[in-house]
Amino acid sequence: MTEGDPAQQPKLSQLASRGILGLKEGLKKVALPLQNVGLSGAVLGLKEVVKKVVFNCPERHYQLYSLLFMFAPAVFLLCLALMVSRNFWKMVAGCCRLRRPQRRVVWQQSRKYVILSIVPPTAWILFALFDTEYYTCAKLGSKKIRLNNTVPFQQPALLAEYESAKIESRIIGIFLLTGIVLVGTVLISIERCCTRPDTGISNDEEYTHYLAEEQIKLFNSKIEPLAKEQAKVEVEALFEKFKDMKDIAEKVRLISEELEDEIPWAATHEA
Repeated sequence: MTEGDPAQQPKLSQLASRGILGLKEGLKKVALPLQNVGLSGAVLGLKEVVKKVVFNCPERHYQLYSLLFMFAPAVFLLCLALMVSRNFWKMVAGCCRLRRPQRRVVWQQSRKYVILSIVPPTAWILFALFDTEYYTCAKLGSKKIRLNNTVPFQQPALLAEYESAKIESRIIGIFLLTGIVLVGTVLISIERCCTRPDTGISNDEEYTHYLAEEQIKLFNSKIEPLAKEQAKVEVEALFEKFKDMKDIAEKVRLISEELEDEIPWAATHEA
C-alpha cells in the first residue's frame, strides 16, 4: 500500500455510491415503460387465448359479436389499468375539493398515468386489427360456415373477399397506429415547447400544489412524535387504572374495551 491509496479510497467509494444512485434513478425512469411493455405482452397473450379458446364467429349476429370482442376487452383493460394505478389515485384523491387552477395542476401531474393506462386497451385493439380474425368476422361472418353454404365454383370469389377483408383490417391497424404516434408526438412537442426550460415548475398553481404537498409532509413528520407521546401517556394511564387486577387476560380485555370505546374502528383484542 502506498501513501496515495487512503486518499483514493474515498474517491472510489464516492464514485461507487454515485453509480448506484444513478442506476436507481435510471431504473425509476424506465420502470413505467418496462411495465407497459410487459402489459402489452400480456395483452397479446390474452388475445391469443381469447381467440383460440373463446372466440368463434357465429352464423347470426356476427357483427355485434365481433365488435364486442374487439372493444369490450379494451374497456375492461382501461378500467383495470386505472384501478390498479396507485400513483393515479394518489394524485387525484380529493381533487374535487380543489379550486379549478389546482385541479389543472393535478391533471397535469396525473395525466401521464391516464395515458399509460390507455396503452393496454390500445394494444388490444391494434393486435385485434392486425390479427384480422375479428374484423373479417364483423364484416363477412364465419368463413367456415359460408364456405359450407357456398357452391364450389363460387368459393374462390368468397375466399378473395376474405383476403380483401384481412388486408383492410391491417390497413386500418396501420393507419390507427400511425395516427396515435403522430398525435402523441404533436402533443408532446407542444407541451415541451410551452414548458419553461429552466425549471420543472410551469406555473404558479403548480408551485402552490408542490408547496402544499411539502407542508403536509412536514406537518405529518412533526405531528407523528406528538401523537406517539400522547398515545403512550393514555395507554400507560389505562394500565395504571387496572394495575391492581391479578387476572392478566381480564386486564387486557378491559383495557381493549376502553380503547375500543374511544377508537371503535380499531379492534385491539379478540376474546
